Amino acid sequence: MELITIHTPESVGAAASLPGKSAFMIYRTDAEGRLTRAEGVSVPRGSLMGVFLERASSSLAADVLAEAESAGASGVLFDAEGALSPEASAAVRRCAEKLPVYLPAALKADAPGAYRLVETAVTGGSLRKKLLDAVAAVGSARVFLDIERLRMDFTLPHQSERGRSLTPEALRALYARRAAGPHFSPDLCAWYFRCRDGAGTRFVLYDDLYSVRQKLSLASSLGIGGAFLYYRETEDFIRPLLASPRG
Repeated sequence: MELITIHTPESVGAAASLPGKSAFMIYRTDAEGRLTRAEGVSVPRGSLMGVFLERASSSLAADVLAEAESAGASGVLFDAEGALSPEASAAVRRCAEKLPVYLPAALKADAPGAYRLVETAVTGGSLRKKLLDAVAAVGSARVFLDIERLRMDFTLPHQSERGRSLTPEALRALYARRAAGPHFSPDLCAWYFRCRDGAGTRFVLYDDLYSVRQKLSLASSLGIGGAFLYYRETEDFIRPLLASPRG
């Protein structure tokens, strides 16, 4: 299984000391839909360009492909908030016809070079079922995990699948007040515990090195091709994980 670390401009310097391939989220589109790059940062040859899409000009696909060729990039990781405009969707499809592109589920592209990212921060149901649905849709070789480190709590009873995101410090404070546990959920591939405060009972979910390894092991058993991990979210355990991803 291929593990790819994602770096923002702040962590570009750390990439050189890590094994494997990296993706660099240093590109975005401007108000006119043109490709821009963070100043003073470049993509090492053989790595992935990371592009945040907001708008798309008529030349965006050509600009991305030209930059990828100039930088020696091996593919493009696209990201966006919400649905894409028809112009942006068309640009993504054109890029996927020429080189590998990796896309969140919302940015579907029907092209041989398009890989689907599946978020692993599951708070209900089953991660296995979510992965199996993606495999059924596009085939296991074209599915990659998007390891979004889970640190989230819910005030019980809760109706939404998305709770409140926690900082590492807030998670540690709640962990110190837990009533029991933590317990590991095989369905979610995450740890959970309950605690109480003035607002009532809180249900807390979180990831660590063990839970992320379980997610990777599950994906590997389904023939899934690889996974992306944000360096800034997994910095505390990224090195042992890369050294032994499914231990």
